[in-house]
Amino acid sequence: MIGSWIVLGINVFLMVWIVTFIIIHRDRISRMASMMAAMSLGMSIGLGVGTIVANWFPENFFMATMISMFIGAFVGAIAGISSGLMAIMEGLLAGIMGGMMGAMLMVMIPLTYIEQAIKMISILCYSIIFLIFLMLRGEIDSSSSHFKASVLTKPSLFFGVIVICFLVIYQTPISSKDNVSDHPQPLNGDHQHHMTGENQNR
Repeated sequence: MIGSWIVLGINVFLMVWIVTFIIIHRDRISRMASMMAAMSLGMSIGLGVGTIVANWFPENFFMATMISMFIGAFVGAIAGISSGLMAIMEGLLAGIMGGMMGAMLMVMIPLTYIEQAIKMISILCYSIIFLIFLMLRGEIDSSSSHFKASVLTKPSLFFGVIVICFLVIYQTPISSKDNVSDHPQPLNGDHQHHMTGENQNR
């Protein structure tokens, strides 16, 4: 459980960094770049969070899917809110799709591959977020020749944070909340036990 919370915390941290970057420098970022950032961020965060939420609620796929879709839509809409309704719609729809696909992916994966899947999806999402950052930074550099870099806009710092996130994800064990021992016994097991009792009575 702790590993899943660490992965979720990293997602939230990177999301807040990118959204803050977009809001602060919204006047220097073109509308097309804002729409792309909102769509990419909503999709990647929705996908990453969807895998975690589905891992937390393996017995309630409907709730896991709804929560993942809501979180992805919320992040995408927040990322595009400073650039108008079109960017909000891009982020909203991409977040819904990302959350839904993340939850569906975890349902189709066998229990033994849950940890590897979460780590691979997380690394993929962090890489996409880094590309979003580079795109936004390029927009700022091209729109203003007198731009002064701040802590939020240094690619080297962001890259260092991403590398640290990769190492943390790689070293952190992510077990399913739903170990097989925690699951209720399957019905066929109960049926076999019942049949055995009947045979003994005979």
